[in-house]
Amino acid sequence: MENFPSELRRGHMDKRWVLIASGRAERPQDYVDHASPKVRRDPFSPENIRKEDIVDVIPNNDGTTYGTPSTWKAMAIKNLYPFVGKGGGGKPRDTGHVRDGFGVHEIVIHSPDPDQDFDSFTPEQTQAVLELYLKRYNHISHMSHIKHVQIFTNRGKDAGASVVHPHTQIVALPVVPPYIEGLVKAAAEHYDRSRGKLGEDEVQREIHDASRVIYENSKFLVYCPFAPYADYHIRIMPKQAGSHFHEITQEQLEHLARILNLVSRRLNRIAGVPPYNAYIRTAPVDVTEKELRGFRWHIDILPHLAIPGGLEISTGIIVVTVFPEDAAHALRQDS
Repeated sequence: MENFPSELRRGHMDKRWVLIASGRAERPQDYVDHASPKVRRDPFSPENIRKEDIVDVIPNNDGTTYGTPSTWKAMAIKNLYPFVGKGGGGKPRDTGHVRDGFGVHEIVIHSPDPDQDFDSFTPEQTQAVLELYLKRYNHISHMSHIKHVQIFTNRGKDAGASVVHPHTQIVALPVVPPYIEGLVKAAAEHYDRSRGKLGEDEVQREIHDASRVIYENSKFLVYCPFAPYADYHIRIMPKQAGSHFHEITQEQLEHLARILNLVSRRLNRIAGVPPYNAYIRTAPVDVTEKELRGFRWHIDILPHLAIPGGLEISTGIIVVTVFPEDAAHALRQDS
């Protein structure tokens, strides 16, 4: 894997991709134990960010007040401990079962403040983060050899975060992840079987049932999925058809910002600021709408309220302890 920070290997028996990125072990760690995190040196504090690492910003043109005066609302920087990288510029190696870890790995810092996030942001601050997601997605997805762009947030040690300062990671990969392949395949099979579009049918089914709906407006449906991946699993689904995140409109961005503020506050109220992972589930970059046949991009928020045990790990069967109907009922309450 000369000149690349990692290597992708595909198992001979299960055909699953594994990413080996040994350099990630050197990244900063605020969480030295399970007690309160200790911030030794915040790498995302404005005074600690090197100019050469900045790739994009959303400027603070409206004078939003932060703990430290800032000219920016959200900032994208290079990840100094990347999962993947561009290497020396040549064509990445691909032998079938082994590929160079080619790709892009960036960080989106949510704000200059280390202790403020979606639950305390104004809608305008959250919208700035979403706008930067979109800008970076549009730029990265057009690079050669990139098959998928994954945008995800880890909050808390138990969700995989190593730095306390709220941030999101954007990782562009030279392969399509198995989970995304599965979602696309499920949509295609649904279309072949019923001639229905899976994303639209999901939205209409949840609206009709109503028991798992948390909130809705003209642009989005927020609900707990029928078969959740975690207790208080929250899904945000656009009402408008679209397979790729880059299809989001400005009006949708504004609505989505307010939704993220709302669900973050309600989740904190119920679960006491839990660790969570949040993902934007978007289609592979080089697959057309016609080929996708009903897949719809969406956001999943998965709180970490339990540790997976032997059954879950050995079988892949997810175990939850809260019915999604009960979770949605709790999350519908304003206070």
